[in-house]
Amino acid sequence: MISHGRRGTHKRYLCKNCGSSFTGKRHISKEQIWDLYQSGLSQAKIAEALGVSPSTIKRRLQEVSVDFKTPILSEGVIHIDATYWGRNQGLIVALDDKSGCVLYREWISHESKVDYATALKKIEEGGYKILAVVTDGGVGLDVALKHFPTQMCQYHFIAIVRRKLTLRPKLPASQELLALAMSVGKISRITFCSQLKKWETKWDTFLKEKTINDENGKWQYTHKSLRSAHFSFRQYLPTLFTYEEHPDIQIPKTNNAIEGLFTALKSRLRAHNGMSQAHKKRFVDGFFRHRDIAQFTSKKEEGQ
Repeated sequence: MISHGRRGTHKRYLCKNCGSSFTGKRHISKEQIWDLYQSGLSQAKIAEALGVSPSTIKRRLQEVSVDFKTPILSEGVIHIDATYWGRNQGLIVALDDKSGCVLYREWISHESKVDYATALKKIEEGGYKILAVVTDGGVGLDVALKHFPTQMCQYHFIAIVRRKLTLRPKLPASQELLALAMSVGKISRITFCSQLKKWETKWDTFLKEKTINDENGKWQYTHKSLRSAHFSFRQYLPTLFTYEEHPDIQIPKTNNAIEGLFTALKSRLRAHNGMSQAHKKRFVDGFFRHRDIAQFTSKKEEGQ
């Protein structure tokens, strides 16, 4: 919320989140108060701007319906991932790619195959037909792959390879492999596989080199990081180009949609540090509910 001039003797404000302008004397709905709260303003700041007491703002916020409700959608591609606050507090979320609406959310301590299997099952039990799944790897990839066409997020694949090879690898073999990883979103599966095969043939002997470990006297592979990066290529190759196999579904190459959702959510939560667990859960559900309403309305208007 920012200052927006004056009307008579009253100062006006503009909510950057919802676009509403108002004065402290104007009636403002509880939904608009919620939008101000979600934008990062404290209850005290909202009360000051509206010329009411903090207890009034607190009461109005409690009146807002924030219960998570699954949107009524028939089918589509879903993004699924988990995010964390600290070590043992996380949230697994699935959203519809086309509308951007959240289809499922559940609080978890650590993500597991059971968590992802439960999420996918409940989404379908709610009447939504999953056409394909986009995920960033890990246990979610293994679970989804058993039941649906599954796309590994190409951005996360690149990040995995970069962590193993570093941003500026010194070995020519590592430089070439990193360059191939970086090109994954620009070339086809056929070209990618062909270039990977050429790399493997060229560096086969180099990959097999071994040296003696000075500490235990045993032989070990010399280029462990390079071998690990190469393993990631083979591990994720089956799901890197799933979108090519199903052109009619229009599967995204990345999980950016859900990453953007998590970024926005955490940004809002940081503005209200110190919330109890119960208030945090209510805030998150409210964030999803009101965001989904805005998303669905926006998509509907675009289609008219």
